[in-house]
Amino acid sequence: MLDFTRIIAGVAGQRETFEELVCQIGRRVPPNGSSEFRRIHGAGGDGGVEAVWLLKNGDEVGYQAKYYVTSSGIDWGAIDNSVDTALSTHPTMTTMHIAIACSLTGPTKRRTKAGAPTANGWTEWDTHKAKWTANAATLGRAVEFVPWTAPDLEELLTRPETIGLS
Repeated sequence: MLDFTRIIAGVAGQRETFEELVCQIGRRVPPNGSSEFRRIHGAGGDGGVEAVWLLKNGDEVGYQAKYYVTSSGIDWGAIDNSVDTALSTHPTMTTMHIAIACSLTGPTKRRTKAGAPTANGWTEWDTHKAKWTANAATLGRAVEFVPWTAPDLEELLTRPETIGLS
């Protein structure tokens, strides 16, 4: 399994190197009906995405990368902000890939001191995805939110079209 804590940092550090890796994967694994790939530089704001594929039918597929290396360390509020920004600045976006540099944890029998189930990554994903889907619906849109966790990225990096990226 790939360890994204050991990603070779470029000039800007591990976070930006991870963002660039996600964009390169997205570029090399185009969605059906793709027309043009655009990398979006984040200086002063990236519109909620690191890159987009423009599709022949006028839709967009967005890519957001978040460098969190543990499930418990994810700042879901930051992801919420990126999604909200993407929904407002990319009105033709129909799919948004959200890449996270870790595996998400699942439910366990563990409990907090108050007796509630402990938080886990997949429950958090499902909760936030429902919120993002509802936010898109209030805008009159249907957007699919696709997680790219560390295992997903590892699988994507084994494909012939991504050879050389890992």
